Parts: sequence; structure tokens; C-alpha cells
Amino acid sequence: MRLQFRNPKTGQFVKGDTKNLDKTFTKFGSNVIQQARGILSKNKKGSSKLSSNLSYNLQTHKSGLSFSIDFGSSSDYWQYVDEGVQGVGGFKGIGRMRGQGSPFKYSTKQPPLSAILTWVKSKGLTGKSQRGIAFAVARSIKQRGLTRTQFITKPIKEQYKKLPNELTKAFALDLENLLDKAIPKTMSA
Repeated sequence: MRLQFRNPKTGQFVKGDTKNLDKTFTKFGSNVIQQARGILSKNKKGSSKLSSNLSYNLQTHKSGLSFSIDFGSSSDYWQYVDEGVQGVGGFKGIGRMRGQGSPFKYSTKQPPLSAILTWVKSKGLTGKSQRGIAFAVARSIKQRGLTRTQFITKPIKEQYKKLPNELTKAFALDLENLLDKAIPKTMSA
């Protein structure tokens, strides 16, 4: 993205860069990712694929810029970790229901056994059969649900509150640099 100013005395256009605006969005993205990974780590999901694949992308164009967050191969799964999933209930034993307030709810299906089996193997859990352990875990998740972490929602909301002030300061600096370039000190006197 470029700033452009037309010098009123000469009629010429002067172009300036937006390095301060770019830095502000880079800082925003870095802070969101750092906080998200911290929340995942606190919720014992810090070593997951979701955490390691989490990144942001900032692209500048002639007419503006675009900012996006990338979840890598976990592009479908991140919403369930962020918002949680309500269980169907009816479980016996200790523990509590999870995912209260989530828009997602298990009904007849349970989490995919293949995904849980991969997790069981990565944790090194052994017993009669890893498939049996995976089935028990999947059934438990269906009954009790998944805890709501808000790992991406909270950092975005928190960093977004700071963004307007930081963008104003960054734009002011970029504009000041452009005006210094467009109107030399000798001309303004």
C-alpha cells in the first residue's frame, strides 16, 4: 500500500510508504498468535498441530492490505477448540459437562475415531488395544463435550481494542514522512 500526495505548488504527486502501518499490523498478528499459543499451552494443547501451524498473513496491495490467520491442516478443527462442543450428556462417573455456551453440540455422531487414534498413539497410551482406548476417549468426548478455550477469540478481541489508537499513530507518522518528502522545508517557509 502506498500513500500519495499532490503538492499544491508544483502539482506533482509524491508517493510515500506505509512502513509504520505495516509494522502495526505485523505487531497485531504477532501478538494474537503469541497469546493464542499461550492459551493453547495453558489448556494442554500447546504441542498440538493446531499450535504449531498457527500463523498470520499480511499482504499489501496497491489499493490496501489484507490480513488473515492461517490454521494449516487444522482449518476445520480450530473452531471446535475455540468454541468448545457441548456433549450429549447422560454420562456416568466423575467429571463435568464441557462446552457450555458453545454453538456446537454432539448429537448422534462422536469425534472421528481416526483422529482420536492418532492422538492416543502420539501420547504413547497402551493397553489391550489402542483402538479400544481411542473409542473410549471418543465416547467420553461425545458424552461430556470439549472445553471452550477461546484461544483465538480472546486474543483477537484484546488486540483489536488497541488497534485503532496504534493505527492512528502509525498513519500519522507515515503521513508526516510523506509530507516532509512532498513539501521540502525550504518551500514551506
